[in-house]
Amino acid sequence: MVQANIEQLEKEISQQIVKLYDDRLGKSPSQIICHFFDTEIVISLENSVTQAEQTLLKGGYASLAEQVRLYVSAQ
Repeated sequence: MVQANIEQLEKEISQQIVKLYDDRLGKSPSQIICHFFDTEIVISLENSVTQAEQTLLKGGYASLAEQVRLYVSAQ
């Protein structure tokens, strides 16, 4: 029963991440993997970088891309 609760929590966290990305960035990652390991949680996101962030990164503005991500996620 504990395993079922953990799996449900992992699923709920993944769904909330999708919602956060959709609400804040207008785009959700193509895949989210969420797992609990003892006292740690590991969350892996694929294709979570927006087009604007990709453009900044390609232009050599990695620092600005990071600032944009932090600002948008904090709002």
